Amino acid sequence: MEANQTSQDRPARYPTSLLAELTSRFGIELDDANAKKLLNGQKTDLQMLPDGTIRKFYLTHSPDQGIHINQIEPRKELTLSSDYLGHAFTEEDKNRLQKYGEMGRRVDLNDAITNQPFKGYIGVDADTKTLTVLREDRFRFPEHIKGVQLNEQQKESLRDGKLTPIHGMTGADGQSFDALVQVSAAKRSLIFRRLPQPAQQEQQKADANPQVTPVAEVVTKPNKATSQKTGERKQPKNANEKPAEKTIKSKLPKAKNTTSPKKTPKLKV
Repeated sequence: MEANQTSQDRPARYPTSLLAELTSRFGIELDDANAKKLLNGQKTDLQMLPDGTIRKFYLTHSPDQGIHINQIEPRKELTLSSDYLGHAFTEEDKNRLQKYGEMGRRVDLNDAITNQPFKGYIGVDADTKTLTVLREDRFRFPEHIKGVQLNEQQKESLRDGKLTPIHGMTGADGQSFDALVQVSAAKRSLIFRRLPQPAQQEQQKADANPQVTPVAEVVTKPNKATSQKTGERKQPKNANEKPAEKTIKSKLPKAKNTTSPKKTPKLKV
């Protein structure tokens, strides 16, 4: 079985008559894809009601009340309490849910309606910012993923909900690629985080740590023949700049003193 086959490929868990009940109660008609999700026990995509509000719908079955249609209103942000369906969150659990939308491991849970224990995976519905659960017994794990036969270690790692490295897969473009594969409670399928190829890894390392070639410092010594002496006029920086004018001190001859006092003649006795 290939990786893109999920619980949607199984026969419907609920009768098609529930589609008519949904239309009668809420005034909406689901397209084929969302009708299939609803009857398989999954949440629909966001649906707009006649009054303008937006909801997701899903079905639950309890021994006392039978099948019930539930609705979820989108929230602005994810709010996490200390536990969920009997599982006590660790700080790492909360960080992964907030950051990645997947808790990344299989845990023991209790059914909210029957209170029966089961194993499953917790994720975040990105549309409604609420927690969602995928039961392990309702997900069929593949033997092959994109042309690669899984070994027992990889199968067990996927069942544990861990990021599992798988190499040599073939993409839709026919190219080989490596990826970390994980079961997603939010998407109800396997998700892939591609790993760079060896050549890309080397290039990424080179980009992250560029080799800087030192530039030799060139020291230009002044030419004695063309060096300027102190007090010489500097050449203009550009052609339009006029050289500074010299201050010329005119050397005028000293004026003769024509008004000097005459000598008084001496009187003979």
